[in-house]
This record gives sequence, C-alpha cells and structure tokens, in this order.
Amino acid sequence: MSDDATRTRRMADPRPGGDGELALRVRHELAAYAYPAAPWTRGPDGVLDVLIVGAGQAGLATALRLARESVRDVLVLDAAPAGREGPWSTWARMPTLRTPKELYGTEAGIQAASFRVWYDHRHGVGAFDRLHLIPRLAWMDYLCWLRDAAGLDVRNETRVTAAEPDGAHWRVTVDGPGGTEALRTRKIVACTGMAGAGGPRMPAFLAPLRPDRAAHSSDAVDFAALAGRTVAVIGLGASAFDNAATALEHGARRVVQLGRRAELPTRNAFRQLERKGLFRAFHTLPDHIKLAFARAEFALPTPPTGPSLERCRAHEGYELRLGTDVTGAAADGSGVRLRTGPGTPDVDADFVIAATGFQVDLGAVDWLAPFAGHILRWSDVLPTAERGAGPDRLDRPDRLDRLDRLIGAHPKLGPGMACRPRTAEAPAALRNLHLFNLAAHVDHGIACIGLNGLPQSADNVTQAVCADLLAEDAPRLLAGFRAFADGASAAGPHQEDAR
Repeated sequence: MSDDATRTRRMADPRPGGDGELALRVRHELAAYAYPAAPWTRGPDGVLDVLIVGAGQAGLATALRLARESVRDVLVLDAAPAGREGPWSTWARMPTLRTPKELYGTEAGIQAASFRVWYDHRHGVGAFDRLHLIPRLAWMDYLCWLRDAAGLDVRNETRVTAAEPDGAHWRVTVDGPGGTEALRTRKIVACTGMAGAGGPRMPAFLAPLRPDRAAHSSDAVDFAALAGRTVAVIGLGASAFDNAATALEHGARRVVQLGRRAELPTRNAFRQLERKGLFRAFHTLPDHIKLAFARAEFALPTPPTGPSLERCRAHEGYELRLGTDVTGAAADGSGVRLRTGPGTPDVDADFVIAATGFQVDLGAVDWLAPFAGHILRWSDVLPTAERGAGPDRLDRPDRLDRLDRLIGAHPKLGPGMACRPRTAEAPAALRNLHLFNLAAHVDHGIACIGLNGLPQSADNVTQAVCADLLAEDAPRLLAGFRAFADGASAAGPHQEDAR
C-alpha cells in the first residue's frame, strides 16, 4: 500500500476527544432531525431496498440522504480497501482539489458532518478560513471519517461480478473477503464516478505496451521507478499536467507532454455551468436543449489550473509540445517510440502516460454488459432531438458527427439517473438501475460527475429512489392504514401515536 493510503487510513481513525467527539455530534444531529424516524419501506424478506455500488463521495452522499429519509435497508459496496475508494488516494495526483473550498453536499444537511466543521475540529477554529483550497488527502481523510461518523453500512474489498434481473428487482453476485455471495435488492445505484461507465479511453496503439511501458493516467504508476528516465505524457487536460508534474517531482530526467491543440486554453468555460438551477433541474430540459449543451461541452477542452501549469514549469526537464498529434507507438529497445503527425518529430521515451480521459460504453462494464443492449441510448433519440437543435448542424458537419457519436453512446436516462428500456423485451428491472456516474452527463449535466453539483445530484437520485420505493410500497401502506382505521374505536382509549 502506498504512503498516501497508509496516511489516509491512520488519520481517519476516530480518537477519544478528537474525531470521535465530533462523530457523537453528527449522530446527535442525525437523531435530532430524524422525525418521523419510523422506517416506511419493506421489500420482500432478504431483499435490500438499495444497493449502492461505490463508496466514494457520491455513494456516501446518497447513502446518508437515504438514511435521513428513513430508508434503512441500504448497503454500500466498494471494490477497494477502506481508505482507497475513489481517486483521491490512488490516481488523483494534484496536491489540492480544483473545486472551491466552499463545496458541500456530502453532509446531507447535517452541519457537524460538513468538511468545514471537520477541518476546524481537527486543525483548530479558523483553520478552514485560512485554507485556500482543500488538500486532496485531507478530503480523503474526511470521507473516511464521515462514513464511520454517520454509521453507514459499507463493505470494502467487495466487487460486483454480475447483476441479473429478478422480476422488477435485482440479484447481484459479489466477490468479497468472505467469498462469493448473492444479494437481492430492489434498487441498484451505481456511484462509480468518471471511470465507472466504460473505463479509461486508451489509444489502441498503446494497449500492447501496458503495463510495462505505458499506462493510463488512472492506472497505478510506480513513479519512483521513473527517476532518471524520460516520460512522455499524452494530453492537455488537467490530469495530464498532474501526471507530468508528479513524474518530475519523483526525479524523472525529462518529461515531454504532447497535445494536438495549437494553443492552451486559458479560461475554464465549464465554470459557466456551475449554476444551482442547472445542477438541480438540468434533467428536466427538453432533449434538443440537452443536445445543444452536450455538443458545446464535448467540443471544449478542460484547461489546466495555473498552479498545475506552474508545477510543471518549475522543472528544467519539462517540455510542452503543442500542435503534436500522436498517431502510433512501438516498442523500441527498452523504451517506446511515439509516432506523430506530419511536420512534427517523433518522440522517444522510456515510459508513456496517456491522460486521454474516460469513455462511456456500458458494454465494457462487465456486470452491465449482459443487458447493456436493452438500455435506451442517446443514439436512439438523436434524430428526434435533432429537429429542435437549431442551426448547429450546419457548422462543421464532420466535427458534429464525431461529437454526436460520443453523445450517442450515453444512455438516455430518466429522473434520478434511472435507466430506460430500449426494447419491448427489456427487463423490468432496468428502471431500478440508476447510473450516478459519467454515463448521466448528457441527461443530467455536469452535476453527475463532480463535487460542485453533488448537493443537487445526490438529492435528485434520492428523491427518485424514494418515489419509486413509495410507488411499490403504496398498496401495503394503504392496506395497513385501512386495517388500523377499521380497528379503531371511538369508545376506546385515545391512541395518538399508534404506529
């Protein structure tokens, strides 16, 4: 285990009079604002209400909200060991989060469970005010503490290997420390982040060189082994600069970063999408508006932050080559030769890191693949949405065709990021599968993939899950109410709270 992971686990342990004291405040607030606390869901015996796949920030935020709604039969799974969930102590390689420190949402309205309160409690009153950006590992420490403080039911080192429709519900096979187990659940919520909708987008020409000579930026990379060597980084997004800087900080002799664009973007246009209305209600927009947003977003680069760029430029061995299209790669001695487009020199390196993003391809997710073809996709509705999309189609048709292929791969999701059936033969259970990850981008906007919109996106998923559970349980609740009403007697003693 890396030093980062060891530190995360150690610092997350509640201490008497320390984090443990704050955890008591969290539990007190949860109890104080729990009314009416009586559980109201009741599925078949042995069937969970909700199975959440992924114990990162979205999974914890959703689980805590469900607990606040008195949905108690919830289990959260994560394939990683405790303290290694999500990217923060694994493949995220920036010193701080890129989002403003005022972010919130994981605490589900419980003030004592917020990062601000936790940070001040740990580092002293006023520490949060002095903070510029949230340290990446401090955020991971906080998430580890939150899950324990809130008493969430999380199983680590447990991987989903299969999911089969069971009527309108699901039978999920998992592998964990205790072996293989079959779980039954009414709902699945996949909180699997950027990598959970199809995995890394890796140039095909690099695949044969993994893992000895090439890696994706989300892979585990032994940066210490790159000391004194030449590293090529492909990409101009924020993670590309983070990986380049990390290699240099670990002693790489030279890092050459390559990107197709002739210029680096200097403004992050995505900040214009950080509006509460878009976070809360983007999914309610008509399809032609969603399509217009997606085309505009997918055509834009994500620029590096100023600190990320300066982190690289602080090293003499750093070289940034713009306007360079990497078209192929081949093993060359003990290293790699990268072929580039016309007019640009090839690049020789000992190791290559592709910071080339993530794809949406549900068929590439092993447990989703068997029924991915039954899930409605944007490619199925693009012709209809196109009719209202305006004149964009006239601008660079070749470019729009490429963008539309990317958009078309996304599932066409309903409220709460729930899947919708594509075929008449589609399993009824699909409506009880929620994809709270990159797959929801086109229908739910950027709120589904980052911290900025987490309060609204987690709320939306929770509200949809509760509405569906209520619809399923309403006959039982009505029958129980009628039975109680029929048995009430005006002549008997008054029973104000007979639940």
